[in-house]
Formats: sequence, structure tokens, C-alpha cells
Amino acid sequence: MLTATGRVEVSRPWYLCPHCHQGQFPADQELDIVHTEFSPGARRMQALVGQDTPFDHGREQMKLLAGLEVTTNPSSSRQSSFQAILAAPMKGSALASIVIF
Repeated sequence: MLTATGRVEVSRPWYLCPHCHQGQFPADQELDIVHTEFSPGARRMQALVGQDTPFDHGREQMKLLAGLEVTTNPSSSRQSSFQAILAAPMKGSALASIVIF
């Protein structure tokens, strides 16, 4: 997971629903990291940097200001592109602001 302070590994329990047989990570909902590898703080940084600048310039600013590498190529099937992050609504969560920067 890419956070405002750098890359971290997030370990959380995975549960299988006995009725529908769908797997889920309940903590992802609480941490506001469902289907993304960017923390809420990193997404806010991307939105602020990307709102007025082209992608390449914004990526350079993220690297210069926070040492964060943002690419257009996802490193896994769960990682969203920079453009998708800007289009997605951000949700606030007290737990997310405490645990993930």
C-alpha cells in the first residue's frame, strides 16, 4: 500500500461468507482501502497535485515532495491508476486518519 509517508504492507484477515461464498476483507472498508493500493492520505495528495497539472508533472511533484512513486501501470490487479483515483469519491473515516496517513 502506498501511503503519504511511503510504501507499507497491510495485513488483515480475510473472511469467506458461508452463504454466498464471497471472500472479503472487512478491515478494508473501515480503512477506506477497498479495491485500491493507495491510502486515503496518498489519494488526497494525488488529487491536490493532479487537479491543476498534467499527469507526468504531477508524478514528478509526488516524487519530489513526498518521495512517492506513482505510475500508470498497476503493480497488481487491485491497484487503481492515478486517473481512476481522481475520479473516485473519497470517504472520511476516523480510523483511516489514525491508522493510515
